[in-house]
Amino acid sequence: MPAGRRADAHPPLRLRPRRSRYLLLALSAITLAAGLTVVGLDLPFWQRAALAALVLGLFIHELRRHYLRRGHYAVVSASWSGERGWSITTGVEQNATLLPGSLCHPLLVILVFRASGWRRYPLVLPADGLDADTARRLRRLLKAMARGGQQGPQSAAPGGT
Repeated sequence: MPAGRRADAHPPLRLRPRRSRYLLLALSAITLAAGLTVVGLDLPFWQRAALAALVLGLFIHELRRHYLRRGHYAVVSASWSGERGWSITTGVEQNATLLPGSLCHPLLVILVFRASGWRRYPLVLPADGLDADTARRLRRLLKAMARGGQQGPQSAAPGGT
């Protein structure tokens, strides 16, 4: 990108993540590790059973939210335009602010948005969650935003770029 080019010079970007095998594998592996840890604890059976139920419940919650993208707080899509900034769709489209806790890496992008007051909406995008061109454009946009290429409340610079 030429020096002096601003983030709002980028064309609008629409993120419609697809289901990711990497995300499903990671969620399953983390749940299995947590379940094996619970089984190995020196606790009465009823406490281990309660913890195992909690681990299973969290797995189902995260699977619905990030893999299946279902539920009230699941981000189904996100879009960015130079005029409007970020917007997310969670059932309804709403304006959002990208928070500094976001992560950008070639294998994993985690965008954390704030919309409708205090609620935070994470959007987890593994390497196979977007097509290559959209992922490249997103990383380039985030890098430009982190370097201060866009001003205003919609442009909190993501960390890790």
